Amino acid sequence: MNKKYTLAGAAIALLLSSSVLAEQNKLKSFSDIELGVETINYSEKLNNLAGYGRLKQDINVYNVTTRNSAYVAINDEFGLYLDGFASLAPSIQTETWSLGEFGDIQQNDFKINHNELAFRISYKYTEQHRIISGFRLSSLSFIRSHFEFVQPGADDFNAQLEADGMEPFVLPNGDISDKYKSNIAISEIQDEFIALFGYRYEPQELPNRGDWTWYAGIEAGIPIYSITQNTTIEGETLNEFFGGYSLIGKLGLRYQLFDNLGLLATFTSYYKYRDVVTEDKGNGNSVSVPEVNFYNNAVTLGLRWSY
Repeated sequence: MNKKYTLAGAAIALLLSSSVLAEQNKLKSFSDIELGVETINYSEKLNNLAGYGRLKQDINVYNVTTRNSAYVAINDEFGLYLDGFASLAPSIQTETWSLGEFGDIQQNDFKINHNELAFRISYKYTEQHRIISGFRLSSLSFIRSHFEFVQPGADDFNAQLEADGMEPFVLPNGDISDKYKSNIAISEIQDEFIALFGYRYEPQELPNRGDWTWYAGIEAGIPIYSITQNTTIEGETLNEFFGGYSLIGKLGLRYQLFDNLGLLATFTSYYKYRDVVTEDKGNGNSVSVPEVNFYNNAVTLGLRWSY
């Protein structure tokens, strides 16, 4: 009888000790929410516009941005990341276009939004190192409005077109009475499905109260499929496969206020390249959107809740 009580007591003690150990080694999941400022640099170019030189523009825009992320631990090695960001209250800046030897020929108002949602699987091959793979859904959109000629470049370009027997350069909705201004708006949206692969280093994933810690990560992405719609291309949607690439770098700093709550500060740098997208309409006709270089650098502050 005493042996039975002894065995029962040992079993209960083993269960209790296992429960305590499991609680001590509890897998940690977390949610981040951050708010900050992003600066977007957006540039387009056509290398040779009808033989008159390179047409290009380059502009910087400043927006408020929100960055949110969640991590769900599956086991000690695998986990799921779900994160996203969005531009808020986009600012309006003046954009200037230049053409070869004619210099600046046009300016207009410009604003841009950048929104993304990502789903990634994480594999922790050591306590500090993770390999990440998954996909992103990206939406990049802009609006151009209030077009004006810039002189003397616009008139010089039109003089050369006239001398060559070509149609004149006109602003959007160029049939209005004032040929030097146009109040029409042009918009473009590009949606992409992006495959990604990345790496993350975090020397102290579960800090104690009062600890400072940091992390760094990098991701490379390839747009598997993209759809582009531009209001200057009536009734057309441009489709592209593997038409560019993207790179993301992130550096974060965290201070652990309480056992389950930390303060965050994050710097994110994002680069995206899109090649010229052209669709052949037959009979020697085609429609296209130009090559794009896109940079988004953001500084954000926020909170991490662990559970």
